[in-house]
Amino acid sequence: MKHILALLISSLLASLASSHAADPPAVVFDAAKSLPTQQGWAERHDRPSGATVRHEKDVLRIEDDDDKGKDQFFHFDLKPEYLATARQTGFTAAWRLRIPNETGTITRAIGVEVCVGKSDGADRLRVTLQMGRRGNELLAGVSTGSGNQVESALAVKDGDAFHDWTMVFDGKSQLLNVFVGDRQLLAARIDHKDTGYPLVFGSRATGTGVSEWRSFQFTLGTGEWKIEPPAPPPSLVDVLVGGKGGYHAYRIPSLVVAPNGDLLVFCEGRKTSLDDDGDIDLLQARSTDGGKTWKPHQLIYEEGGDAKIKYGNPTAVVDAEKGTIWLATNRDHVTIKGARAGGALVLFRSDDSGATWSKPIDITAAVRQSDWGHHAFGPGIGIQIQHGPHRGRLVIPANFRRAFDKSKPSYAHVVVSDDHGKTWKLGGILGEYTNECQVAETREEDKSGLLINMRNHWGRGGMAEKSGKRLVARSTDGGATWSAEKMDPVLTEPPCQASLLRYQFASGDQKSVLLFANPAGGGRKNLTVRMSQDEGRTWPVSKLLVPGSAAYSCMARLPDGRVGAIVETSGYMKLSFIAFDLKWLGGANSP
Repeated sequence: MKHILALLISSLLASLASSHAADPPAVVFDAAKSLPTQQGWAERHDRPSGATVRHEKDVLRIEDDDDKGKDQFFHFDLKPEYLATARQTGFTAAWRLRIPNETGTITRAIGVEVCVGKSDGADRLRVTLQMGRRGNELLAGVSTGSGNQVESALAVKDGDAFHDWTMVFDGKSQLLNVFVGDRQLLAARIDHKDTGYPLVFGSRATGTGVSEWRSFQFTLGTGEWKIEPPAPPPSLVDVLVGGKGGYHAYRIPSLVVAPNGDLLVFCEGRKTSLDDDGDIDLLQARSTDGGKTWKPHQLIYEEGGDAKIKYGNPTAVVDAEKGTIWLATNRDHVTIKGARAGGALVLFRSDDSGATWSKPIDITAAVRQSDWGHHAFGPGIGIQIQHGPHRGRLVIPANFRRAFDKSKPSYAHVVVSDDHGKTWKLGGILGEYTNECQVAETREEDKSGLLINMRNHWGRGGMAEKSGKRLVARSTDGGATWSAEKMDPVLTEPPCQASLLRYQFASGDQKSVLLFANPAGGGRKNLTVRMSQDEGRTWPVSKLLVPGSAAYSCMARLPDGRVGAIVETSGYMKLSFIAFDLKWLGGANSP
């Protein structure tokens, strides 16, 4: 009886796929019949030892659960003329899959690959889809080529059930859509010019995950599937342009929503060059219409005329309880011999949403240790803790070196105030080669914590194997102490400063949302924003926000619910504003 039921289910799946497909499937695997190798598929693995494969009646189960190189996949050798046709007209791949173990992230241990093109290697494209699961969310990511990885998530009623996946590729437009049932999970444009096996499903090379496959089929053409292009990124608005307004360049942005609802951007006004040291003033720009237009910049502070005195790394924090904005910055100068010196830590205060600012408030003696050399805030934003025993605490991220030599170890840390800025003290210090950082509050099991996300400088220390990924750590005591930092496996970096934002806390049907943005590929370009709904432990949803040149950034939640970001673009010669909503980002789908 169970066998008959399995055959009926497989038939229903084939019927569902064929209802959209124009041609009959060219390749089929049905677990209810036999192993893939008995249906024309070849069994392969990339490493000496393969993952565990079990065929249990109507299910092919692949267990790759040690992340030590085990894998097991099945591939089908399509004829060259078939691959050439698939490249031109497109194709449809459909499968029924269950992911029984929560992988927590997208993984190569659960994947489908299609490589199409001419037999002489011309016009080749490789589509590599990776899958995963987190609770009742199904996760997917595809390597697009020049656009890097595009990832998304889709909420389903029962994450532990079998689901029908479909991957539809249009050869002419090179658009790829991925569906679960009839709901779109992912859309991307593919220009990944690479070679590989023509058709693959299973586990590849690296990653951990368990997958159960009931069927797989591959068809020429897109049939009746309606293919949608990925949503275009929102348009950029230039806020400050280098060479205009009296400054060679505007760099190192901080973005907050003022108590009166205006958007405020703080930055360094670099008078004569892009150099990190020199005559650098502290500036502010304001928008009163949600970022559509921006007023001319306002000078907050400068010192010494054209002397090489710097007020840099602006890092703003809004005290929502008092309606006060605190702007932290470090004061440095260049000596007669051309060396960087200084390291004073200065705050500015505004009680009128940035219309006026206090004189500099030097807090160096309270938070800086005697053997520190270079010391810098953020850059980006600070936070005010909203829950737990430290509610109301202001937390400003910072970093220091005991020398001004950039090759020497740096250390991330925080500076905190429990009396609304009247006094400040030094918080916990992280380990070697942690650097520019941002902090977000976490909320798990009614306990408040902090997540710190840090630029990784281990490469400067000659430890390449420890570099290339962001460093993260957590605190359960309001930033007084931190866990040992570790690399986040998903958050790659050039390295560069990054933005971290608490968008919302979990409440009722509202999910927790943390956002992270940084240049995610090939140097300081392609600013990518990612979403986490498990307090920053995984980042399954990502989208390219600013293609091309993009470096330092800062995000804020806008009064209308959108997310605003200020980004360095055009080779550091522009500060540009961009806004988007969570619907554009994806991952907030409901069953």
